[in-house]
Amino acid sequence: SELDVTFSGERKGFRFIDDIEHFQKYQDIIIYNPLHVADSMGLQFGVAPDKLDYTDPAWNIEIATKQHVGRLLPLLHDDNIFIISDCDEIPRKESIFSAMERLANEPAVALNVDLFYYNLKKRFQGWQGSLPVVTTARVAKRYGTQYLRRQSNYLTTLPNAGWHLSYFMTPEKIREKLLGAAHREYAREPYIDLAHIAHCVDNHLDLFGRKEYPFLEYDYSELPKEFCEAFAWKPPTDNWSGH
Repeated sequence: SELDVTFSGERKGFRFIDDIEHFQKYQDIIIYNPLHVADSMGLQFGVAPDKLDYTDPAWNIEIATKQHVGRLLPLLHDDNIFIISDCDEIPRKESIFSAMERLANEPAVALNVDLFYYNLKKRFQGWQGSLPVVTTARVAKRYGTQYLRRQSNYLTTLPNAGWHLSYFMTPEKIREKLLGAAHREYAREPYIDLAHIAHCVDNHLDLFGRKEYPFLEYDYSELPKEFCEAFAWKPPTDNWSGH
């Protein structure tokens, strides 16, 4: 699914259409699900809040994105496996099969994916938002995709189930992401300052100054061959930047 606006309400067009040549190899397995956010929705974006505020209009758009995925559910048989996940969350193949086995007795299973910021040098430890959810189309039709995603931290969770690759981009793109994110409380200085972002990337520091969440060394032997091949990636050397 893709919206034609950022979560902060800025028109951006449909990036998938603009970059469709990059996805030619996978055209036969992609079902593109665009959503035009009409001006008639009446969303009024004022000054960004200075703290997390779920009444901010940005969250209406974020929720609409998750709910729009449900538009595809009538295309699926009830017993089809349905994974609710963001594009930067990469499930481990074996964990998907393990989750499928558990669905015989449970309606849905969450995948605890290791979180990385900026690159694969170190793992970001401690903070955990919503997790990928494995379920059936029958359950997704009954409860809705947004509800299941929000309940992910209360479901049976499989450990070491994949990788969440957050902010794997240049400082300029990270700034662009922050300016368009639902968390508008971070769309301000110092977080969007390019020098601040570059310093955090180079020194593996949290963008938002949350010192209670450390970065830890990662055992690269845990990366499966298919993962490395998909990202044309090799283990880093001492001077590897990760970009």
